[in-house]
Amino acid sequence: MNKETVEIIKPGIYSDMNAYWAMHYCSILEALYEQKTISHGFQQNYMQEVEPTLHNLAAKAGFTFFRDIKQSLKNFGLQSLLCHYLTSPEGSPVFFNIMEKLSDHHNYDLSTDPYDYGVFISCRDFASGIKFVEDNNPILLGYEPMLHNQAAEKVAFADLCFLLKSEEKPGIHKEPKTICREYVEA
Repeated sequence: MNKETVEIIKPGIYSDMNAYWAMHYCSILEALYEQKTISHGFQQNYMQEVEPTLHNLAAKAGFTFFRDIKQSLKNFGLQSLLCHYLTSPEGSPVFFNIMEKLSDHHNYDLSTDPYDYGVFISCRDFASGIKFVEDNNPILLGYEPMLHNQAAEKVAFADLCFLLKSEEKPGIHKEPKTICREYVEA
């Protein structure tokens, strides 16, 4: 594939609209709860002493709450939405298309169907991102074996991680904004 060519991948169509909208709302709630740098979220200091509810978050954040989080949710909410979409029945063909393209790009077979896969947010800006890296102890494709903290530095700003469960258990960190920042872990 030419690195300057953009390929359009046709997404699946949702027949269950409840699942479609639930995925969107879940993504917004995850971004508010997990994202550490969002202007108003559950990780902010003013939320430490109160029960983590939307009511308390809106009350503590003030009257500009919705206006202030709108732009952040476009980015951080999309990360969560992609995680849910790519693991849905409608999104799995897109996921496997991405694996095929990454296989071609790295000359490494990732397109063989794994018995299980997941898509996770692995960046350090998300509360669960650091835990994900610690739990999976990545070895990155294209790099010599390295210590855990070195691998964590390499994936600190990756928006998504594709984790494939198979004999080798590879996973791929991917920055969705660019095709040139991919990482694979075993």
